[in-house]
Amino acid sequence: MSKTAALSVDVLVLGAGPSGLSAAWDILKDRRHSVHVVEASERVGGRTFNHTLPSGILIERGGTWAGPTQTALLALAKDLGVAIKSGKPEGKTFYGFGGRWNKVEFPSEIAPIEAQRDFERAMATFEALCRTVPTNAPWTAPAAKTLDAMSVGDWIRANTHLDESRAWLTGCIRKLQGGDPDKVSLLWMLHFIQSASFEDLLDTAEDYRFVGGAQSISLNIANRLGDRLWLNAPATRIDQTARDWIAIETPRGSSGGAPNDRGDDAGLVARHRFRAGVTSRSSTPNHRVGHHELDQVSRDL
Repeated sequence: MSKTAALSVDVLVLGAGPSGLSAAWDILKDRRHSVHVVEASERVGGRTFNHTLPSGILIERGGTWAGPTQTALLALAKDLGVAIKSGKPEGKTFYGFGGRWNKVEFPSEIAPIEAQRDFERAMATFEALCRTVPTNAPWTAPAAKTLDAMSVGDWIRANTHLDESRAWLTGCIRKLQGGDPDKVSLLWMLHFIQSASFEDLLDTAEDYRFVGGAQSISLNIANRLGDRLWLNAPATRIDQTARDWIAIETPRGSSGGAPNDRGDDAGLVARHRFRAGVTSRSSTPNHRVGHHELDQVSRDL
């Protein structure tokens, strides 16, 4: 498509992460509606990000594992022909803390007993707190306002006593969230974990991995979409002021479509005009809406 292309589609998806692309895939398979996806960055996959080292070894930066309760994701992988494998790494593992690295069978071989006990106490408390949050109405949880005003990082610092155990728990949350625990509310995280039905954060969340890396799911859909996907196309303007049309502008071009097909109900849709100055990173932390930076690197050793 040309740099200033214009198109009209039934469904326009903003964001080529796993959620946006899975929605586009469902529409594409249905064959009853046209679909187009626009993505602000130069790649697809959102929090999932494969990276191949010069040696040819594939590592994953960001989302890596799936648990047995993530049935939609596992079904999507099967639908696309992306195979799964055990999420438990085999062989040696690098364990590092305080600038010292060792290659061991399990981190517990060298980790201080005191740190292990501190971690286990904090994790048990965190999991018990998860169970106090109703999945259908998290705002009714005991002390919901207090939990929402506190970041996950605040809670970790208040409930761990040793630097090493604090680093472990922070790492666990980073793996689940794919971002900085200081930039998301504690209530949001508790609800997220409770909704996923993780009975034990360590044992169930990492049961499976995807052959070719988790980003292969998004790459697979992107390949099927072809030119129905634009990269490097942040939405710089969204105009909903017209009764029967929504217009979206990106540096790659513009797109538009009818807001819905419900006749007079279209009059109930709020009228908005939005123009954004898109930046690559938020300069102000927001505890209730996470601005994620993918910095986890994992691999089988």
